Amino acid sequence: MNTLPTLPSYVRPHPGPLPQEREREGCARRIRDFRRVSCVNERGKRFHSDSCGGRAPSPRGEGRPYYLPTAAGLFFLIILFLAASCPAAHFYADDQESLEKAIDDAAGSADLENFINLDRISIGVSDAIIIDAGFGPDRRLTIRPRPGLASRAQIRSINGAVPVVSLSRVGHVNLQDLDLLRTTYNRSNILHMTDATNVVVERCRIGSVSSSGGQAGTANVGIYRPVRVVVRNTICFAYSPGTFDRGIVVNEETASQAGLWLYNNLVADHRRYGIDITASGDSTLVLRNNVVVNHPTGITPEPTAYRSMVDPFTRVISSHNVAFASPVLAKIEQRDWDQDIANADQPDFFQRDRPTAALAFHQTRWSTVPPANPNWNLFRLRDDGPLHQGGSVRGFAFEEDEVDPLDIAFTDDIEKDPRPSDHGGVSHFDRGPDQFRPLTAGDLTLNLRPRLTGLEPVRLSGGGFEIVAVGPQEDPPELEEVMRGGDYTAGGRLNGIAGMAFALPRPVTLAIQLDSGSRELKFSWPLWAEDYRVEETAAIGGGTPDPSEIWRPVTQAPMVDQNCITFRLTPMATGNRFYRLRKSE
Repeated sequence: MNTLPTLPSYVRPHPGPLPQEREREGCARRIRDFRRVSCVNERGKRFHSDSCGGRAPSPRGEGRPYYLPTAAGLFFLIILFLAASCPAAHFYADDQESLEKAIDDAAGSADLENFINLDRISIGVSDAIIIDAGFGPDRRLTIRPRPGLASRAQIRSINGAVPVVSLSRVGHVNLQDLDLLRTTYNRSNILHMTDATNVVVERCRIGSVSSSGGQAGTANVGIYRPVRVVVRNTICFAYSPGTFDRGIVVNEETASQAGLWLYNNLVADHRRYGIDITASGDSTLVLRNNVVVNHPTGITPEPTAYRSMVDPFTRVISSHNVAFASPVLAKIEQRDWDQDIANADQPDFFQRDRPTAALAFHQTRWSTVPPANPNWNLFRLRDDGPLHQGGSVRGFAFEEDEVDPLDIAFTDDIEKDPRPSDHGGVSHFDRGPDQFRPLTAGDLTLNLRPRLTGLEPVRLSGGGFEIVAVGPQEDPPELEEVMRGGDYTAGGRLNGIAGMAFALPRPVTLAIQLDSGSRELKFSWPLWAEDYRVEETAAIGGGTPDPSEIWRPVTQAPMVDQNCITFRLTPMATGNRFYRLRKSE
């Protein structure tokens, strides 16, 4: 990532039929004209699919293959030919019910690769999302934001007593680009895995955004008896420090092929231990480039960054880890058996005092305004901070360092920026989930929306407009000086949305619409103007000052709706109200 925030490239959901009835990508459109298959998964639940090779119950309800009547065997062969070219199934979800249904449907799919695409930027749930059957080497599952919707999607839980996502006795599951968030008092692990096999958690943010705190004994991520489980480029955090006792807790018992790989994760705000691992026997632990931040002020006594209870028979591979902790061993790692996991006595281990974490990152605490704030700056590296220092601090790099045969290489960061990257002509692989790469003028492209007829894309300058999107990166810098591109000059602050660049005039426009059904007023303004607030007054104008003309903030909490910040109000039965959009001080 670069140095300052970007807003996601939101795209309005495409119109179409109900989520699970949407056309499959690729050959689904070809098959659709021939047949529609009704299927039954292992749990006995019926689902409809355009899936190539789908199975359907016979008219008597048996689970053997059944196709709609055909005219000839040639027709059957054509279908099989088309089926062979569709190895992946796509399902869509925009709320808890459709997400649970998508998991059930994917568990009955005949395809090798199955993708559940979250069709909303933020989905609220009141119960755990459970994945406990149906997936393995012959049927894999990936849950991610719908491509084109946004770079991340949130699953927000209002039930503190259950995990947000639970995986039990299941394998070959991949969680990508998700924010798993607790919005109330916490009494459970957020992500809970038991007997998981071949599971990958990548580019996720897992934590609590509630100020209520949490019950003792919980963790952001709990992993029990893992077999080839990988967690990488993931952030564990809490809005209220100490909500969780542990960031990542692992209990890896002796088992054939038992193993856990932790790469470039960041753990913060824990009450007792950042990364806490118990392992024994014929098992494997790999930890590289992980960062643990002991909270500088909010927790007393100071927690411990790493805790290990690992016997001498476990294979431990560890390097280039980091602790923002007091410079005493008891606060860096508590070793309760033969082996440590942080490798803190090696030259590649990086330790700094707790307060210096504020110098390493642009933002160390989740912002709750608006409620669906994407928080792009959370634990984003500073160029001149202690974890980067202009590229002079480097982590373990797969292309350059001595790689162990058990290592699993990867080439991106939490925003899919490439690893390693060049800085000043020097290749480096950053520690933690963020990879820093300085943005240059050559990275910028500028396009003007047709409605901006008064501006020309040549030598634009001054503060009368704002570049609100750049490409190809998602994270442009804030520039105090002028930046020059191929055919324009831009000054002031750059806010990013990946892809294209737009020059927008100021001031920001507040839109107000009346919902004819609910009779509510819907207020909306651009998402990139998140530092603006709506104010109201009972009267305007007139020569005599009137107390009723005082502008007061509207207290209704805003929400994110696609590419806008919105909220709704019920109009007053009598009297007038005037509204304005004003930038926060």
